Amino acid sequence: MFAVASLLAISTPVRKARAWNRPSELRVAPPPPQLDVEALLDRALSYLGQPYALGGVGSPAFDCSGFVCRVYAEQGWALPRVSRDQARAGQPVALDALAPGDLLFFAERAGRISHVGIFLGNDTLVHASSGRGEVVVAKLSSRWFSSRLVGARRVLTEASWTPVEVTEVVEHRGATALLPFVDRPPRLASPALGFELGASEGTGLGIRLLGVSEDGKGTALVVPEGHLVHRPLGLTVVLGVPLSINANGVSLGPLERFADATRFLRRARIGLAGARFEAALEREGGFGLVGTQLVHDLTPSLASEGLPGLSPRRSPLTASVATRPGKWSFEGLVDDVVEPGVFGFGVGWRLREPMSLRLVAAGDLRGEAPRPPDPVSGLSSSPRQTFVGAAALGVEAAIRKRRYALGVRAEGQVLGALEQFGAGVRAAAFGHLRLRDARRTELGLEAGGGLSGSHFIDGWFGPTYAASRQEHVEVLSEVGSIRGLVYGQFVLRRRTLALRLGYGQGLGSGAVDFDRRVEAGVELRGLSLGRGRVLELRGGYAGRGLGAAPEVHVGTFGARIRWTSWLSTEALAQAGETFSVGGGLTVTWVP
Repeated sequence: MFAVASLLAISTPVRKARAWNRPSELRVAPPPPQLDVEALLDRALSYLGQPYALGGVGSPAFDCSGFVCRVYAEQGWALPRVSRDQARAGQPVALDALAPGDLLFFAERAGRISHVGIFLGNDTLVHASSGRGEVVVAKLSSRWFSSRLVGARRVLTEASWTPVEVTEVVEHRGATALLPFVDRPPRLASPALGFELGASEGTGLGIRLLGVSEDGKGTALVVPEGHLVHRPLGLTVVLGVPLSINANGVSLGPLERFADATRFLRRARIGLAGARFEAALEREGGFGLVGTQLVHDLTPSLASEGLPGLSPRRSPLTASVATRPGKWSFEGLVDDVVEPGVFGFGVGWRLREPMSLRLVAAGDLRGEAPRPPDPVSGLSSSPRQTFVGAAALGVEAAIRKRRYALGVRAEGQVLGALEQFGAGVRAAAFGHLRLRDARRTELGLEAGGGLSGSHFIDGWFGPTYAASRQEHVEVLSEVGSIRGLVYGQFVLRRRTLALRLGYGQGLGSGAVDFDRRVEAGVELRGLSLGRGRVLELRGGYAGRGLGAAPEVHVGTFGARIRWTSWLSTEALAQAGETFSVGGGLTVTWVP
């Protein structure tokens, strides 16, 4: 019922502008003892990369005036909500006398004001861009801005540094109501393991020409694809029809049942990350549940044969949903809606600050266990199917400030398979730090330890699980003693770069090699190569049981260079249940 209500709420037409109470995201902070323009600019730059959505106030998406209103509110100044009202705040400033922190206003064809940004100095401004779909820094002298700049206002001056209370603001006029945003998850985001296949950020048509190798056999792929993007609803739909061309001719793959046609759907998503309601169907990427270690970075596509979404072979179509009503949060996932295997749900409850609770339950309907060898031939037959179930209960206490966060978390887990049950506990301390530098550096570190009992393996539904069900269950049946556990994770974000490193290790005489695991990920988002060329890259690796049998390694890699708005080249690779690699050319038309 909540999901239906949320969908109705975000699609209800707005007949006219109406007053509404200032939301919590725009609550005005106490002003500092003296004017601090540098702090205001630092705060504005800290939001670089946040997505754009009409009516957004930063949880996590912004529109242009919502961005300005949020930044000023957090520095102690209550601006009106929309740009045309903000243009009456403060004092007018001559365009040849601009100072950092001034508001810049733009209009289409000398009409009413339709856009606003914050001047940074040195011919630059920071603003929430509908065209780029995120908060960015731009050149004021560029054609769009220089031709539409109509005025500037100075709100912050020593003489006027007095807080002003604004209790009512005005909603945007538009085709949709404001999205039901809530606070962005406070933890530092980590790079995901799976690569992304979307070649366009807007509605359009495209075609991919690829050469790929699957199981050592080369083939050519022609993939017509379509993209539908509607940012106010956070709606994305991506369709692709892979045509395989090899010595056997041209093939679409099997089309014997309705489920075969679902492989043409690459992604369907509604709701922005951090919104009150999100739902998605997608073929690549990793999934977790409310921040626990029981289900983290689960990557179902690693169990597919071929590159997910680009191969004529079917790959898992994962379904996920999340709702966040008030202090509660709920998340659920199914690793494949066509042939369900791993399923799970998680519930989070924010108690009084700084406490929160999390409960997660998950299972696998298609777990694989080894069969005993045939007594006559001595050969093992194919693995038998078994059910694996697990649950975790965790608590977290954290102090969160603008520049840092410090906290501790503890978690207990229960795991059952092959009519055997095991349990484990873990505890950790973590910290996030945002440095005051031009490259917007953020650091995150978590370190902890615990105890793992017999018939228990920490981080069970992790990134290696989908590609190695049998190996996991085989080791689980042989673990028969209590041992210690240490683990840690480091995350770095620096402008366009994101890096993650993680390690876990068993301790004591009862430790097993499968306790040892390594995870790493790297992302480059929108790295400019000059002359309009942009590089995007994502790579990930995870391994368990390093140095002994069974040993599991999985990884993905994807890189794309956008030469122009319509032409890009890419390279992709995946090592999971099978190994596949490919690369090619993408042409996209965006109307």
